[in-house]
Amino acid sequence: MNKKIIVLIIIIIVAVGTGFLLRSKIAEHKATEECNKIVTEYRQKLEMANYCDVTEDCMILSLPCPFGCGSYINKKEEGVLSNYAKIYDDKDCSDCMYKCKGPAQPMCKNNKCVEKI
Repeated sequence: MNKKIIVLIIIIIVAVGTGFLLRSKIAEHKATEECNKIVTEYRQKLEMANYCDVTEDCMILSLPCPFGCGSYINKKEEGVLSNYAKIYDDKDCSDCMYKCKGPAQPMCKNNKCVEKI
């Protein structure tokens, strides 16, 4: 009788542990999908924010990893994009780290903010 109880307890412990592990993996997968969606949307927003008429329209937006060290954008878009970066940080998506060399000053060329040559 004692062996049956011990085996039953072991089976229950293994089943419960497996359930927790599966739930953890499912939650991790959902978080990864959500983070990937945020990255894709944010990169699209950065691309759309890169416009100008004159050099004074341009600025460098410092960004969290994995978006590079900075992006050239129109100054008018800074608030929206900074808020979007905060959403990414709040979701605890970033697990990468790297050191950045500051990007070169921007200039307006062909209605895009680019590196000043």
